[in-house]
Amino acid sequence: SPGINVVEYDKYALRYHQPQEITGKWIFHHVEVNGDFDVETLNGYNVNTDLLRNDAPSGNFTALKRFSQLHAESIVCAPPCIIQEVDMDEWYANGLRLRGNQTIEGTLHIKNGIITGNLEVLGTVNGMQFNAEHLMLKSLPQHVNGTLRLVTKFPKENKIYPLVFESLQANNINGKDVEQFLKNVALVGQNPLTVNIPVTFGQQLEADETVFEGDIIFGINVTQLLQSTSYRRDISELASQVRSLNSVNDKLAESVFENSPVFSHFEKMKPLAVQAVRMLVITVPIHPVPEDLIAVHSAESNRPSAIDFYHWNTGRKGASLIPAQAFPSIVGRDRTIVNVKRLNLGLKQHLFVEFQVHGSKHFVQQILDLSHESTGLYKFIPLYVMNSTKARDAIWMKIVKLDCIVMYSKGKAGMEVRCLREHNLLQILDVRQIEETVVPLQIVALENHLILLDSNEHIQVWRSTASFYLKHHETIAVSHPSHLSVARYENQLMLAINSEHTPNTAHHGSIEIWRKPLMGNSTFVQHQLILTKLPKQLQFSVLPSKEMLLYTLTENWLHPLVVYRYEGVTGFREILTTNTIRQKAKRMSVLKLRLARKEIVAIVGPESTDFVEVVFV
Repeated sequence: SPGINVVEYDKYALRYHQPQEITGKWIFHHVEVNGDFDVETLNGYNVNTDLLRNDAPSGNFTALKRFSQLHAESIVCAPPCIIQEVDMDEWYANGLRLRGNQTIEGTLHIKNGIITGNLEVLGTVNGMQFNAEHLMLKSLPQHVNGTLRLVTKFPKENKIYPLVFESLQANNINGKDVEQFLKNVALVGQNPLTVNIPVTFGQQLEADETVFEGDIIFGINVTQLLQSTSYRRDISELASQVRSLNSVNDKLAESVFENSPVFSHFEKMKPLAVQAVRMLVITVPIHPVPEDLIAVHSAESNRPSAIDFYHWNTGRKGASLIPAQAFPSIVGRDRTIVNVKRLNLGLKQHLFVEFQVHGSKHFVQQILDLSHESTGLYKFIPLYVMNSTKARDAIWMKIVKLDCIVMYSKGKAGMEVRCLREHNLLQILDVRQIEETVVPLQIVALENHLILLDSNEHIQVWRSTASFYLKHHETIAVSHPSHLSVARYENQLMLAINSEHTPNTAHHGSIEIWRKPLMGNSTFVQHQLILTKLPKQLQFSVLPSKEMLLYTLTENWLHPLVVYRYEGVTGFREILTTNTIRQKAKRMSVLKLRLARKEIVAIVGPESTDFVEVVFV
């Protein structure tokens, strides 16, 4: 062997840890590159043109590709664009999209669809022409050709909601000539009334009062007949006893009227044109005498959410709400007001207001106190401020002798109890057992009882002990409970449980009344079941006249308010169903103006609030 040419070896040998240029064709096996590796072709592929790279702003496919899992933020596909054997141009032309104006031709089947905008159909809807010739419209003059049938909402019960015609023009009703009928009908206000045909009474005719201009009726002189009629002696004695009883009754009525009001009737008041969310009454201790202030939480589209304050005014034009000028509104501005409650701390009432910061999940809860400004105005200022990442509701509860606040998030496990001790809200109750086991949907409290509707459709009753510990007392099982109300009446606790419609059954809704004596370890016992339809919200109320009412709000916009009165052993009896208020109500608020001894029920709707006053005499 001639040996190795050292110069050639030094020029062409591959050296370790030294920059070099390599030319020619090389084959590497098991190579690891730790630094930069700049090549034009690799394994026969041009690195710049043949490969799809992360750092390249664009790339073109020139051959068929198949992806098992592809996530793409944006795809630009040159025509003709075929994806999974579908022509994308044709698909976009005929596909139904979430947004934008579209024209649909052919038959369209929609299941469980929600249409939030306008829908124009050129064909039929469920096989029927959808136009004014085939449909009755609410606010358009129309001629109805053919037979009109009104089908009841609950056919098995044959229940028809009241049908009101503001103006009706008809030639025939039930085959009767309407014009001929109206010519011969006797109207209540018609005076004098002349009947030109013989009238026969098939049964006894009873009249509260009858006035005759003449003496003759049915051919008999009625005046002479009455004057010649003799009464038996016992009738005169009975009249004397009745006069004596009337005298005693007048004295009793006079005494009752002087000492306490007596519930008389309900009266519809002037509505308030505001997009309210809820209303409540707070008694403010101002000089020289306290005042009942009505707080209205509103959420209108043209202004930030706010809490406005009103007085109840009984003027010549009727009772109504007037703005309380001395109490400026609480305005959300960069925060949305999501909840307002009234809380008792010590001898004063406070506002609990919850805000949500715009565009975040941050919530701020404030307990507000009233401050008198140097300008003569009264302003609510924060007394306690708390923060959370979830919305929280709050209720007031008396535990032993302490004023406490129970805060919880609906549908979330756990709760927080803070009590007022030495002018500070302290978390003093051990409630870990509730936190670990219960997801509350609503909590009400009264007389050291905490009553909780949980996510498992159970009503749990907890009682506080002398050592400030909440102890489970009992569980009540009810079908589909949705809302609770509790009140104390005649030395017993009354619990109303609203039960919603049970799917696939004849149960359209009901209210269960339970009661519990305020003694020892007694438990709640079911007292009454009220069958109703479409119940939504309920509220007990003990009137100044010592009577107890149960207000119920329904989903039926024709009868949004139904009122029951407690009548002892027989339970609650319906005494009012509103039929003059047409309101798709969101909420019901019972406004107790204790200083004025008045009570008003506010039916809060999307555009206005109707008021029904409880009238006392």
